[in-house]
Amino acid sequence: MLPFFRFSTVTRATTGCLVEMDDLRSIGVVTDLWHRETQYASPARPRLEALLIRLLLRLSPDDGYLLDRRQWRHLCGELSGYNASLVLAVLAGLKEAGGGEAICHVQPLAEGRGLAARNEEVHVAARECLLVLQTRSVSE
Repeated sequence: MLPFFRFSTVTRATTGCLVEMDDLRSIGVVTDLWHRETQYASPARPRLEALLIRLLLRLSPDDGYLLDRRQWRHLCGELSGYNASLVLAVLAGLKEAGGGEAICHVQPLAEGRGLAARNEEVHVAARECLLVLQTRSVSE
């Protein structure tokens, strides 16, 4: 995990470099920075969130190693949020590279609760993701 420090010139420069690189291999660092910046009203948060969404949508089944369990937990925590774009991106990432431990986070959306109660696209994506995660967890 990255050391604690508030938004600074270093964070601004790091965010700029990560956004410019747009490299899937940086998804772990982007997730850590994004998670930390969500705790503050950071000017970097929207840029990090947009990058995180792009990176999550690019994950493939072979990319699961790019995020550790803690980072997946942070992302799964967003499934109870109200940002449909981010929720859909997390569901897409989980569908491609997530593990069975995410089932309990996806289940409420697949059952039509939370954001899925108001957003059919989220509901459908959650049902598809849940099916893949359940199948994957049986084979793990």
